[in-house]
Amino acid sequence: MSLIHEALKKAEQKEKPNIEASSLPQKSASPPPKKRGLRVYLLLILLLLSIAGVGYFRFYKPHQEVISKAALAPQPSLLPQESSKEQLWLEAEQIFSNQDWNRGLQVFQRLLLTDPTNPEVYNNLGMIYKKMGQTKEAYKQYENALAIKPDYPEALNNLGALLLADLRLGEAKQNFEKAIVLKSNYPEPFFNLGVILEAQGDHRGALKNYQQFLELATDLDPDLYSKIKRRLSLLERRLL
Repeated sequence: MSLIHEALKKAEQKEKPNIEASSLPQKSASPPPKKRGLRVYLLLILLLLSIAGVGYFRFYKPHQEVISKAALAPQPSLLPQESSKEQLWLEAEQIFSNQDWNRGLQVFQRLLLTDPTNPEVYNNLGMIYKKMGQTKEAYKQYENALAIKPDYPEALNNLGALLLADLRLGEAKQNFEKAIVLKSNYPEPFFNLGVILEAQGDHRGALKNYQQFLELATDLDPDLYSKIKRRLSLLERRLL
């Protein structure tokens, strides 16, 4: 939650509130955005990545190449019993709210031993590695999930968020667009796609996607909702 507010605060500080008409981009030309501007917009991605703290962000699973079964094959004595497997999933449900990433890593690694072809486990591992700052490993886990289940909208969105943070906008955009096609009521990719369009100077397209995000993310707290609406009002002024 605090990450969301911090992201919006930083973005608003870098946007001068009193926008003069002369400072608005010319509609007849769309020069490529400055890199500094891109990074300002990318701060907003924290809004999406922090939605977990709001309460509706779901558990996802990883990406990249499928880990070989030989590498994953555990010793029989290490496999959790069925009852302990259920307990691990119950504990896994609390990982993101408790933000105990080290414990979360242990839980999902153990779950991986029981079900090495479950894309949800990989996606959750990717999220945990991302929270721990291990971006390369997060990439790998999201790709593992998508190798198993290519039509996995949450993993597509999570992988797209990493690509967006690395300024790989074209690849990120493809992931978000595919996630939206697969799951049209999933709010996060709409917001992420809006970030890219705003960075590219397509303010009308960005506004449309941000508004769609707000329509779908109905359980945002009032304070957060008002901050996003203020952000949208800046875009609306640019379109005048």
